[in-house]
Amino acid sequence: MEGLLDALRRDATDALVGRAMQWLEDDPEGFGRAVREHVARERAAAAPDIVIPPTWRNITGNQAESPSSLTAATSLQDLVDAVTQAADGEQVRAVGSGYSFSDITLAPGHMITTAGMNRVLDLEPSVLKSPPTDLFRFEGGITIEALNQALADAGLALINMGGDDGQSFAGAMSTSTHGSGVTLGAFPSMVRSLDLVAGDGSVHRVEPADGITDPAKFAAAHPTVALHQDDAWFRTVTCAMGCAGLVHSVYLEVMPAYDLVEKRVATTWSEMKAKLQDVDAQGIPKLLTQHRHVEIDLNPYPESGGDHFAILVTRDITELPPGGGTGHRNYLTAILSAIPGIETVLVDFLNLFSCLIPALTTNAMKSLEDSDYVDVSYEVLNLGAPNDLSAYGLEVALPMDEIVTAVETIFAQAAAGREKGLWQTAPIALRFVAPADAYLSPQVGRPTCMIECDTLNGTTDGWTLLGQYERAVIDATSARVHWGLENDVLTPADVTSMYPELAAWRSVVAAIDVGGHFQGPFTARVGLE
Repeated sequence: MEGLLDALRRDATDALVGRAMQWLEDDPEGFGRAVREHVARERAAAAPDIVIPPTWRNITGNQAESPSSLTAATSLQDLVDAVTQAADGEQVRAVGSGYSFSDITLAPGHMITTAGMNRVLDLEPSVLKSPPTDLFRFEGGITIEALNQALADAGLALINMGGDDGQSFAGAMSTSTHGSGVTLGAFPSMVRSLDLVAGDGSVHRVEPADGITDPAKFAAAHPTVALHQDDAWFRTVTCAMGCAGLVHSVYLEVMPAYDLVEKRVATTWSEMKAKLQDVDAQGIPKLLTQHRHVEIDLNPYPESGGDHFAILVTRDITELPPGGGTGHRNYLTAILSAIPGIETVLVDFLNLFSCLIPALTTNAMKSLEDSDYVDVSYEVLNLGAPNDLSAYGLEVALPMDEIVTAVETIFAQAAAGREKGLWQTAPIALRFVAPADAYLSPQVGRPTCMIECDTLNGTTDGWTLLGQYERAVIDATSARVHWGLENDVLTPADVTSMYPELAAWRSVVAAIDVGGHFQGPFTARVGLE
């Protein structure tokens, strides 16, 4: 205990840390209670006198809305009714699992929850051009977790996925959510066909020009559904942020079930920087083509020697041994994440002892090291227990030749924020994604490095710090921003400069959004209306 107190005293920079150290010295067993009581008093003093609870919140609670109506859709007809019963100009927005941290889903008009639209659907091979050997069809409200299980039951798997499985598929697709792997696209790149409800209640099937559906057979079977085999329509609706109708169902390209082996190795930013600058003739870092999946996690803050601790994550297809999966991720992390309210205690501690954040971040990253963790694909791709901690984030999309500039811009902002008492309480993650065709996908037209900066929910002024990261990276590079991980920084001018096909996207949206239902505060703020 004395050693801990001495270390804290050496690093203490303000009276609050000194006060917390006194609590720890006077009553070690009651330290956690003292921290929570202090934070509760501070929050109560800053809170408004009257708080009206909203009807809907996202998972972190940083976005909330009290719409004029909140209904649960369980069928295609429910979606049709939602728009036909709305007056012209009334907003109608669908919400899934609430995993977007931006204001993308908010609508003061009508909000529709889609969790009840979670069924696997018949492929209807009779209306397709050829037998569907690598397709899976389902309703858009299904979560990635439920979709993984349904695919596994059929001996199939997603080609790729992100590190969490709580999102609804339609929400993940509509924001171009992704995994990591420079030859693997984001979710819009896996979609082959989708059905949606337009602003006048009409139903449409949208596919690329060489789509999977046979027009004559489909017209005979579904005379009231309009088929659009049109590249412009398809590149619009697969990443439309809810602006191009209400998604009912999707045909997704999948693959036979497979297993992965994961390795997480400790390294440094200097070593990773050198590898990212060693590129092939196409400008792709050679490291990224040596494995199916590559990720890099970075501590935002340097070690005493000036370098940043890093974890290199690689994953490759393998076969499960006869006894099943081998290896494991850190059990302590899983146990701590499962304790109710643990993030509140953790965040309160970090807010009080912010000087310890760099060292604690490195230790947390070291706990994620593993060797030869083997399991079915969706278990390995899912980060697991850390997802249970409440956090929010920013994610920017960079071309390969601007990765180093973007990372070091973030490092500089983290250092500047530190001087002002603003701290990031989670690692930076670099993931790599194949080019996308969807007009407003952050990965459109170029191999992309996605840089995600998360912070624990409740971190003092964390939203402000991430907003500073976002603005600085946009100004220093040709970055785009993940639509669901954006910090109220994007302007209409930013969006216009980021997306050369914005006019084509708007044209299709105008044809679908009859009655002007699918707009909201987000679309007005970023200039998508």
